[in-house]
Amino acid sequence: MAGTTLLAGTLLLRVLRTLESLESVRRFYSGAGGPVWTPLFLALFLGPYLTAVSATAALWLSGNRAGRLGAVSAGAAAFFVLEEGLTVFARSMNGHSDYVGAEPLFSLLACAVAAAAVLKARWRKRRTHS
Repeated sequence: MAGTTLLAGTLLLRVLRTLESLESVRRFYSGAGGPVWTPLFLALFLGPYLTAVSATAALWLSGNRAGRLGAVSAGAAAFFVLEEGLTVFARSMNGHSDYVGAEPLFSLLACAVAAAAVLKARWRKRRTHS
């Protein structure tokens, strides 16, 4: 329940911060590069949201499905920690203070919750085989 609450809170904060700076986020993820870049920008923006949802779902599944979804979620969340961290770093190096939807700490929390789901699935598997 704690992991679900944590990720729900981070999702809510992320949505609120995005809505507060919607114009800045829209400019950053506009996909001005054409039809190839638009889906990539959309995936980079929506990916952390979907990763947090899948990490939460992994907590509530049982058996191998929980472990597999948790592992995929942890990998995706780790990617978004790196991607969002680099985005925040690059924006700060260029002197931009606009919010662009990048929250590496929130993705790190999603990675931790997904890893906890994997460990929980492994622990249950060991307990049932003992």
